[in-house]
Amino acid sequence: MIDFELSDTQTRVREHAHSFATKHLETAHTVYTNLLTPQARFSAIRPLYEDLIKAGLIQAQVPAEYNGLGYGLVDMALLTEELYSADANVALTILATGLGLSPLLIGGTDAQTKRYLSPFTDGKGGTVGKLGTF
Repeated sequence: MIDFELSDTQTRVREHAHSFATKHLETAHTVYTNLLTPQARFSAIRPLYEDLIKAGLIQAQVPAEYNGLGYGLVDMALLTEELYSADANVALTILATGLGLSPLLIGGTDAQTKRYLSPFTDGKGGTVGKLGTF
């Protein structure tokens, strides 16, 4: 028989993502809606992005062996659903970061993964300015 109940961990993931989305993302559209360029819109959401890093929502996309949280597919589906329910645009930015880190996770050396993943996994934030250092 298949159990469709969420595990305790999955419930915590969903609650954490829901709490963050409710607190930070429900009004995010007011920050970027009237801005004309993608660069201006991204600059406007930088504080939200930093808050996401501090909340571990980027770290969730990184495997545990690289100091990430190593969320599984169901965990990531729950995270994605909660973030998208509040603001699809900012949620896409968050999830695209994980996609952008994929080549590093797949083929990076130990030195590269330590250098470039630590801003996303140390929970300190301050990462946005480092995105161009690849």
